[in-house]
Amino acid sequence: MLTDRVKKRLSRISGAHVRFDEPMSRHTSLGIGGPAEARATPESLKDLESILRMASGEGIPWMVIGGGTNLLVSDRGLPGLCISLENCLTRVWEKASDGPETVVGAMAGARLSTAFAFAAKRGLSGMNFALGIPGSVGGAAMVNAGSSHGSMEDVLEAATVLFPDGRKEKMSREAFRAFREKEGGRFPAGAIVSEVFFRLGVSEPGRVQKEGRMILSARNKTQPGGKSAGCFFKNPEKGRPAGMLLDMAGLKGKRIGGARISEVHANFILNVGNASAKDVLDLMNMARETVYEKFNVRLDPEVKIVGVCPGLERAL
Repeated sequence: MLTDRVKKRLSRISGAHVRFDEPMSRHTSLGIGGPAEARATPESLKDLESILRMASGEGIPWMVIGGGTNLLVSDRGLPGLCISLENCLTRVWEKASDGPETVVGAMAGARLSTAFAFAAKRGLSGMNFALGIPGSVGGAAMVNAGSSHGSMEDVLEAATVLFPDGRKEKMSREAFRAFREKEGGRFPAGAIVSEVFFRLGVSEPGRVQKEGRMILSARNKTQPGGKSAGCFFKNPEKGRPAGMLLDMAGLKGKRIGGARISEVHANFILNVGNASAKDVLDLMNMARETVYEKFNVRLDPEVKIVGVCPGLERAL
């Protein structure tokens, strides 16, 4: 629990924009989540570094969120400090051209859709995988977000990681992959992606934009609208994808409270009526148990679950 002294210190950081007891339901794509004890939206990288130094020095638990996608926050909220990059680290720029390829840089808080639009306008190809994926560049790099058209890793040239002590390390694609996966596939705690560099092919703006419209149109026909965190379960390493297993198990349309498994794509859990995190967890557990009973396959959550969530021990 944050003391009054710590709250005052946080409030004094210029450009931190700290709010206390901020409902996280306002800041996640699922529209679910209790209050964050403190939520900061720094204006600049310098402000972010000041916040991290203070939090580290005070022993305050903290986490960074990008666009609030791929995230389920407990009904009880988040202890400590939640840091949003929505007001900083949003720049996208063309860094260098190298023959038939061009390197584009993007700060971690930039939306994936913004990075694609920037590239498409300049006739740079390779980011079609990002179409329809909500969230930020940094978050996408941390989980290697992707689709049937590719993934972040396919075009990632390098990434810069920021540590709480202020140290920065620019990592090659191979080094970043090893760093990302060294803790059992979860991005190491206490580290933040601050910028990402993409190596993209050179094409024509009209062609890239046309391909993008076609991909997005097809994607919109196969994925549901509404409040969701994106694909909820990871695909098994072998065999059928998670969505197919859930569909074959007869789980489309199943509902608990305000949470429902989509009838369009079974790997999406939707908030269709003021769902709680408990509703989503109960539905997730029911779906996992059903798939395991029918196919002897255990599905693991793709969505990051944070905060104190009763029932989570059954999920992991």
